Amino acid sequence: MHLVTLLFDKPRDYSVAAVALLDEPLKIVSGHSLREADQPLYRAVEQLFRVRNKIVHSGAAFTKPELVSAINAAEGVGRYLNGLRPLAMDDL
Repeated sequence: MHLVTLLFDKPRDYSVAAVALLDEPLKIVSGHSLREADQPLYRAVEQLFRVRNKIVHSGAAFTKPELVSAINAAEGVGRYLNGLRPLAMDDL
C-alpha cells in the first residue's frame, strides 16, 4: 500500500490521531510500525496524547507520574525513530 492511497482511504485516521502515524504510515515509509515492534511503547505514546489532550482541551493539570511517563514515551519514540532507515524509493 502506498502512503497516498492510505491517506485517501482513511483520511480521518491520520488527521485525528497523531499516534496512528507511528503505525501504518510509518510502516509504509520505513518498513516498520511502532505498534507492531513495541506495544508497550505504543500504548505509552497513546497515553501521552490522552494526557496532552486533557491538558490542552480541558485545562486539566498533569500529575508527576503522567509527566514522567510522557517524557519517557517521547524519549522512547525518539530512540525508535532514530534507529530506523527509510525504504528505498523502489519499495515505496
